[in-house]
Amino acid sequence: SATFGRSSTFFDGRDSRAVLDDGRVYFDSADRLIPSDTNAVGDVYEHRPDRGLSLISSGTSGEAASFGDISENGRDIFFVTADRLVPQDADVLADLYSARADGGIAAQQVAPPAPGGGCSGEACRPAPAAVPPGSPVPGTEQFSAPDPVTPPPTPSPRVRIATPTARALRVAGTRGRLLLPVQVSTAGTVRATLRGRIAGRAGRVAARATGRAGKAGTVRLTLTLSRAARQQLQRAHRLRLRLTVSHSAGGTAVARTLTFTTAPAATSKKDGSG
Repeated sequence: SATFGRSSTFFDGRDSRAVLDDGRVYFDSADRLIPSDTNAVGDVYEHRPDRGLSLISSGTSGEAASFGDISENGRDIFFVTADRLVPQDADVLADLYSARADGGIAAQQVAPPAPGGGCSGEACRPAPAAVPPGSPVPGTEQFSAPDPVTPPPTPSPRVRIATPTARALRVAGTRGRLLLPVQVSTAGTVRATLRGRIAGRAGRVAARATGRAGKAGTVRLTLTLSRAARQQLQRAHRLRLRLTVSHSAGGTAVARTLTFTTAPAATSKKDGSG
């Protein structure tokens, strides 16, 4: 059986109501739970605390019926079936029905036969239109689909950095670490890479850092220079590296050329007087 398995109905997007305060429960099942259910397809059932089980759908049709929803006061039980339950249903497509307490809509009731003859009951049901072989499913050619709605393009994420000052690069060269604030316009993973000519080889990675942004804002990355990069700085006191910052959601990567330096060694002058 199934009642709460559906996350939402296609009527208004909310969760289906299947239980009323007085204890009534509505569901569908392919099992024949009572003798009046004689078919082998799904039918819609009602369970009342005082009466037990009863059918909402016919239980005799070869077309399955599935529970949809019930009104707040319990007067209308909505279900879907391709079975033709009213004379106005002349096609072979699935339709939404309401089993309504105290009667349905007057226009859907069978009109009394005309004096002197005419049809009555099932004889008044119009025959479904014949469908030639290879033709579309009935109703398809009468259906005019709305033009597809093109969603607005998703803006590419933006990445911004402030170029570190010469003093910040001197401190970073001395300590071997660069703190890099990165501004992003959307959530995602931010990656920063420093590359340059190190030990005579171009394009070597001097540092990498990755950070996660849960929303638009600032991500702070710490780029720790590799041992080879620090050794070259100690020898040459200058190291030129290419910084690239990218976002996991795409967009244009930001690139800067940074020159790291080291602070000059402290010197002292000995006083020769005295």
